[in-house]
Amino acid sequence: MLVSGSHHIGQTIYHLEWCPKYRYKMFRKNKNKKLCEEILKEIAERHRIKILELSVMPITYMQLSQSHQQ
Repeated sequence: MLVSGSHHIGQTIYHLEWCPKYRYKMFRKNKNKKLCEEILKEIAERHRIKILELSVMPITYMQLSQSHQQ
């Protein structure tokens, strides 16, 4: 979705990826996956960031977000 202002139009999308130290497979445990998802969703809501895609794999955690900066 494009966002327009008085002198601009555009879209800002961030691709974030987290990897645990030493590639420890901490996201294999469902409890850890759910906790990380809840925390990220809460932070995104607090800062008015829309999460477009959230993906959890055994050794990485990826998020695609869009921010509406004014």
